Amino acid sequence: MKKRLFMWKMLIGLLAYTSISISQAGIPVWTFNPLTNTAVSVPANDKAVIQYQVINQSARFHTLVMESTIPGITPVVTDCDPRCNGSFCLPTRNSSCTLTFNIDGSQLASNLAIIPRFCEMGNPQMCYGPSQPLSITLTPAEVSVGGMITGLAGNLTLLLNGKDPFITNTDGSYSFANRLPVGSTYQVSIASQPGHQFCTLKTPSGVVNTAADIVVDVNCNTYSFDLGGSLTLPANTGPVLLSNNDGQVLSLSAAGNFVFPNKIAEAAPYEVHVTNPSGLICEVYNGKGTMGHGDVLNVSVVCAHSGYSVGGTVTNLTGTVTLTLNGEESITLDSNGPITTSAQNDVSFAFSQRIPNDNPYTVTVQSSSADEECVCTSICSGTSTGGAPVSVNIACEPVTTTQLSVAPTATIPVTSDRSLSQSITITNIGTADALDVFVDFPSEWSGVEETVPFDCNRIPPNGSCTVSFSSTIPYVARSGILVSGHNIVQPPTIALAFTIQDYLVWQVAINDLGVMQAQVIDNDDFILTPWGSASLATGATSKLDGFANTKTIFLAETAAGVTSSAGVSCYTSRNGGASVGEWYLPAICQLGGARQNAKCENLMKIANINSNLVQGKNFGNFVAAPGQPPTFYWSSTEVSTNMAWFESFKVSGTSPQISASKIIPVLARCARTMGIP
Repeated sequence: MKKRLFMWKMLIGLLAYTSISISQAGIPVWTFNPLTNTAVSVPANDKAVIQYQVINQSARFHTLVMESTIPGITPVVTDCDPRCNGSFCLPTRNSSCTLTFNIDGSQLASNLAIIPRFCEMGNPQMCYGPSQPLSITLTPAEVSVGGMITGLAGNLTLLLNGKDPFITNTDGSYSFANRLPVGSTYQVSIASQPGHQFCTLKTPSGVVNTAADIVVDVNCNTYSFDLGGSLTLPANTGPVLLSNNDGQVLSLSAAGNFVFPNKIAEAAPYEVHVTNPSGLICEVYNGKGTMGHGDVLNVSVVCAHSGYSVGGTVTNLTGTVTLTLNGEESITLDSNGPITTSAQNDVSFAFSQRIPNDNPYTVTVQSSSADEECVCTSICSGTSTGGAPVSVNIACEPVTTTQLSVAPTATIPVTSDRSLSQSITITNIGTADALDVFVDFPSEWSGVEETVPFDCNRIPPNGSCTVSFSSTIPYVARSGILVSGHNIVQPPTIALAFTIQDYLVWQVAINDLGVMQAQVIDNDDFILTPWGSASLATGATSKLDGFANTKTIFLAETAAGVTSSAGVSCYTSRNGGASVGEWYLPAICQLGGARQNAKCENLMKIANINSNLVQGKNFGNFVAAPGQPPTFYWSSTEVSTNMAWFESFKVSGTSPQISASKIIPVLARCARTMGIP
């Protein structure tokens, strides 16, 4: 009986164990909840991470070990229950650990798709892993491009292969955000640098041959300039010691020009001091200031024998005056003192020659500026006794002049019936009446009509008159147009442009039907607009035909689902009551002219916005305000699948054309063909 009871107990225990095993085989005892993407790409020289939260689904205590090691994949367990004492354990139901797989691309031989399993310690039959395999794609080795920046004193922008801008204003290490695969090429360039500095790159371009990071160091230096001038020194005297506040010392034994040996950094202060030799008295003129962008060579050091000095004051000086002492020594002054650029103030002066006691002196005005008259008014000659200094008075008065002032630019509206006009105010800022004043516009502007009112026949000082312009024909803008008159010696100039319905004209041509048409620009920009998709080649590659480019861009990008881009924005613009497709994004050679990066000089001659509106004229608000970063405008000209041309406008000098990534958000300005209203 007891034996039978024992057999029943054994059978019941075996059935229970079998039931538990079957249950565990169907439902994982611990589960793997992904915390990161389980499909990753890792370069051959880099690392990646995949994480899981491992959760106990039973009430039992489990200690886990990895079933087998995987080369290149290292498991790290954290955030377990404190009772685990550093082991991978799950003490209770819903207790968990964070499992991190550190993937080392350098240890992988190929792509992997694997399920790493973890088993109950001591029970290799109870093993579980993630429900989906780890998918690891091994990619070619990638390297970073960066280096050290030294000497920087301002804002610096670096580009990697024409994009990926890195902007900084401090020294130190830098690294571009994008990495490059082995076998690719790199080109680091300077997009902008501080105006008072020049920066150079060490090994800025090349081929990524190895998995070692590319180092391109940047060294910035501040412009520096010479500090010097002239020394007036009696013969057989000296030496004279000159010093600057930076510690430089010069010893000079003869009269003549001098230059300190070390240059002075731009924007640095300077102050020249002199040590008087025995028996001489020396003065420094123009010896203190801040170094600008150019040599300062107008420091004047004047040394003379002991005796009585002759000097004085020039009042109301606005130009220059040359004075002589005893017909021997001459000194030229303006409102800042001897031999400087002009301002407007009373000026003190002193001759270098000292007159022996009881000897006579005479001060005369040798010459003065054409627009003022200067005379000696008191103590102009005499004798000093006892070594007392002499102070002479020179008074200057302005000579009557006529001088006009006018705004630098104006626009003339174009209508077939002259129903609109533009007024231009001319002001007399001289001291005499200005006679018969008018704007001397080009004779070939046959459609322009200037209306000059009667009060322009005689404009008194501080008075003004207003002329008006209308035109039935548009013309390309022109600068340097004289505002003249009967007695105007130096007429000012004005730049004139033409508008149709308030839009600036930048090209005028006769179409195939013999009808005059004008190309105009919109008044407003599209702000921070990408060119388009960096993965779509539209085929809009013309450097001359922005209209055709824009239509091509619209068709290609809208078909690809791109709705926000410079070309699409222009094509769909309804500004000024236009229909869809009338506005277009100008091609690169319609934005800028020859001798720039886009090589427009190699193409047929074509009108462009830079030459006809911006250069020397500054119409259209394309140019950034002084002190502001430069502005960039997209063209409709595509360079490649991910690159297109844009232009930065300048009033003078070269306006850069740059090939850049299509996804960079910059400005866009649309153009349109219009007839004469």
